[in-house]
Amino acid sequence: MNEMPDSLLAADDPAPVTVHNENGSSPFLIVADHAGNAMPRALARLGVSETECKRHIAWDIGNLRRRSASGSPRRNTDFDHSLVL
Repeated sequence: MNEMPDSLLAADDPAPVTVHNENGSSPFLIVADHAGNAMPRALARLGVSETECKRHIAWDIGNLRRRSASGSPRRNTDFDHSLVL
């Protein structure tokens, strides 16, 4: 049987979430799960190949690629709300 580590995240693993525009003036908070494809090294990519991890099966690619009406990337500061990814 494999022994579980004390912590799933190693010191050099990416942060599990990022907060953008933390002090936004909007009363709304937008939270998008599945917004990235980083996985703790301890999970060994859950057996999913690196190629597959770049596809939609591993993350919601559209979360960071939303476009405004002008076609430019929409930033969370467009509405001055906080965003947790």
